[in-house]
Amino acid sequence: MSVDVSPDGQSIVFDLLGDLYTLPIAGGTATQLTGGMAFDAQPRWSPDGRLVLFTSDRDGGDNVWTIDAATRAMKQITKGKTSRYRSPAWTPDGQYIVVARAPAAIGPSKLYMYHKDGGAGIQLIKDPSPMPAGAFPMTTLGPAFTLNNDWQFFMGYRFGVFNYATSALGGSVIVNQFAVS
Repeated sequence: MSVDVSPDGQSIVFDLLGDLYTLPIAGGTATQLTGGMAFDAQPRWSPDGRLVLFTSDRDGGDNVWTIDAATRAMKQITKGKTSRYRSPAWTPDGQYIVVARAPAAIGPSKLYMYHKDGGAGIQLIKDPSPMPAGAFPMTTLGPAFTLNNDWQFFMGYRFGVFNYATSALGGSVIVNQFAVS
């Protein structure tokens, strides 16, 4: 279950058993945003509080979508049938979406940025090419931004070693590494 608070602090959006709901922050009755056979998950309010970003398999593949909270109009942001998308996030200006994308159901994911209206997207985090002998690709997940849009935070790991990293947009990556046993 994923939960996000609206920018005005008046409501939350959450996923439950593959559907999305909103609920007043003070409590009350939940309002269903999505339903049906699709598995909708990981909702995030847009900075203006109008749209909800989420992942869904509603077109037969795992992709990123938005839904207008008032009109229920949906828009598919990414296209494809084989990639896996996780932990979508809005940039603070609401113009772009950053999401962890893996080329298949199993395998390392990398952060990609897409315009809110869709498109091919650009890969933000890359492994060295060629990979050093014995090195494993890094999986990157959980993008988050500071409010002034200067820094992006994310988590990455390589087979049991977690890296909590920050990156100045357009700058270098700073990694804090923790071994997991």
